[in-house]
Amino acid sequence: MKKFTWIALVLLIAASCTLSSVIGLPYFDKVDPALLGSWHDAEKPEEGVLKITKKSEKEYILETADDPTEFVGHTATVGKYKYIDLWLEEDEEHAFFRLDIKGDTLEYYEVDDSYKEVEFKTTTKLLNYLETYQDSAGFFKNKVTLVKKKK
Repeated sequence: MKKFTWIALVLLIAASCTLSSVIGLPYFDKVDPALLGSWHDAEKPEEGVLKITKKSEKEYILETADDPTEFVGHTATVGKYKYIDLWLEEDEEHAFFRLDIKGDTLEYYEVDDSYKEVEFKTTTKLLNYLETYQDSAGFFKNKVTLVKKKK
């Protein structure tokens, strides 16, 4: 059995619990240089590294040291929060997380899908969902804090 690093496992599990859709977020934001680099768990720096690199002007590649699986992603600021839209190249399903970048700290949260009544048919419906519920208690859950690895 292939051993996954903790971050790959977190991303895979979180993707199944967080808001997801075949409709992705619009490409609102350009790549943020502050997001690029290697990140590790703030409480367990010896366990795994999440590497974020630039794929294009608006896309990232997210990968771990021990797992060749690459997630593609882009960010979009909706309302007052920045979200990342992640997917596998061969998959149509998008998973959404809220991001907060503060200096060398990256926090990400799952986005609650319990308010979702039907599958989103348009980007506008997805954006309306995020804008409508983002200030609701518990809409963001399971915060993970990562710290940028020093070179």
